[in-house]
Amino acid sequence: MAILIEVQPAPGKIRITPDVVRASQQKLTEEGYKPGTPDGKMGPVTRAAIRKYQEHEGLKVTATLDESTLSHLGIGGGKIVATAPGDIGRGAKAAAHNVKEGHPIAAGKAMGQGFGRAGKAVGEGTKSGVKGAKHKVAPKKSDESTPPPR
Repeated sequence: MAILIEVQPAPGKIRITPDVVRASQQKLTEEGYKPGTPDGKMGPVTRAAIRKYQEHEGLKVTATLDESTLSHLGIGGGKIVATAPGDIGRGAKAAAHNVKEGHPIAAGKAMGQGFGRAGKAVGEGTKSGVKGAKHKVAPKKSDESTPPPR
């Protein structure tokens, strides 16, 4: 008797570059956390600051720059969104395995998880991009002396 194993897709990892770490360190400093010198390196002081930030924000405490933490910091929106195609691909691969092994329901779940993670990545990345952009764009000054166009 063969044992059939259901497979579900693994979540994608965000590629954390020194630039992302540096931007996170700068943002954590602005928020009152003390990640150390913004040098782009994930040392113990930076991890402790991330941990405190995650605890304060009610995030899952990982002491890493995960998708949710980056989104809350308003950093790395493009990197978060970039994981979406891989999430769909991993869901499809797991679904194909499940179909081959005779698990059509598990295959549907695998595809759903892949698309769900991709959707979450796009949403979190967009939120991060918008949050980061509002800090970079100066508010538009209105000139009340000029009448509105007709």
